[in-house]
Amino acid sequence: MTRLVLALAGAALLITLPASARIAKRSVFLGLARPTALALVDANGDGKTEIVSANARLSMSVFQPAGDGSFAKGSTSPLAGNHPDMATADFNKDGVPDYAVAKYEGAVQVLLGRAGGGFSSISQKSSDKQTTSVLAADFDGDGNADVAGLSSSTGRLAVSLGNGDGSFRPVSRYRLGGSPWEASAADLNGDGRLDVLATEGLPDDLRVVFGAGGGAFSPPRVFQVGDLPTGIATGDFNGDGKTDVALADFGTKSITILLGDGLGNFRAPSEVRAFDSPDSILATDLTGDGKLDLAAATFLGPTKVAVLEGNGDGTFGPAALHPLGGNAFDLEAADLNHDGNPDLVGALAYTGDVSVLLGRGGGSFAAPVRYPAGPPACVVPDIRGVKLAVAKRALRAGGCRVGRVRSAYSTRVPRGRVLAQARPRGTELPYTSHVGVTVSKGRKH
Repeated sequence: MTRLVLALAGAALLITLPASARIAKRSVFLGLARPTALALVDANGDGKTEIVSANARLSMSVFQPAGDGSFAKGSTSPLAGNHPDMATADFNKDGVPDYAVAKYEGAVQVLLGRAGGGFSSISQKSSDKQTTSVLAADFDGDGNADVAGLSSSTGRLAVSLGNGDGSFRPVSRYRLGGSPWEASAADLNGDGRLDVLATEGLPDDLRVVFGAGGGAFSPPRVFQVGDLPTGIATGDFNGDGKTDVALADFGTKSITILLGDGLGNFRAPSEVRAFDSPDSILATDLTGDGKLDLAAATFLGPTKVAVLEGNGDGTFGPAALHPLGGNAFDLEAADLNHDGNPDLVGALAYTGDVSVLLGRGGGSFAAPVRYPAGPPACVVPDIRGVKLAVAKRALRAGGCRVGRVRSAYSTRVPRGRVLAQARPRGTELPYTSHVGVTVSKGRKH
């Protein structure tokens, strides 16, 4: 999932990749097809797995498989809005995968899949603005897939219960509070009802609303955990039949492990080292030993994926790092070439590619192969008020370079911090474009 706020050296940087970005006049299409969220599905019923990406702005892409783990360049279709997340389900029970796409402006878009590939209709479920995460699951236990959108601005979960024919009932909203980032659904207390978990990066906590029956949810419970937790994965890590949670701690180099007691509580958290600023995370058996492993990636920092082998008792081995080919906004796993080994796919939004790592067995992977969806771009972040070194990191993460560095006196911005930037945040330019900055010299004496 796309992250909207970075915390670096104590300063929050708004990246705005999926939000309100302004397109440079030199190219209307520049940067539109930048994958930010992925679905790995058999979209046309041929027994092969397609890669479907919801892109940062105004489009979706489909990468067609050859069946051997290789893919054709993505074909792109228009889709209104900015898209930080996507989920899949069969909303109308026709046996064809459908899609629920988070529209950052304030909606969940439901796309009904069409036999043979593509989608035939779009409906929008009302959600609050800044919808950053979307879920597709059966929240009321009636056998029909429902959708839920999470708003980072209002801290509410907007739930639309499905009728099983592709239509939905009116939206109900449930308060989580704060500014949640990413959501996941799991049964934490063993009552047979799905609960919703959401990470809260500032402050550092996990928020849970427990299923109350009929698709309703209880008031939230807050667990203080991690350091800027963003990504979330669930599963039974210690084999006791109870749901556990793994959180990617963007503010550290670690993943926080929360072992569940089956009653909705957790044991004392433990940490396992990954790499700088882990963000996307998944839990699946990558080694083939029947135990859940973890894989984590980041959109800022190492262009690698960290694979942590599960020991089956809730602990994990040291991270094995594999090249990913770029900074990933989403990470997914599936057996793409049907050899019995899970493969990894990363959404490389900055370069406009998806990256495929074919599994070799035992948790090892082949070198990444990148498939382009569209041209790469430089997306200018908001770097005002941060130290120059931090600004340079943020610009590089956005596919940009630091241009001319000027200096000026300032009574409001401390010495050494960025006073002004030549391009406003959200501006899209050709990849590796230079962005000039003005650094404060502090007060003039």
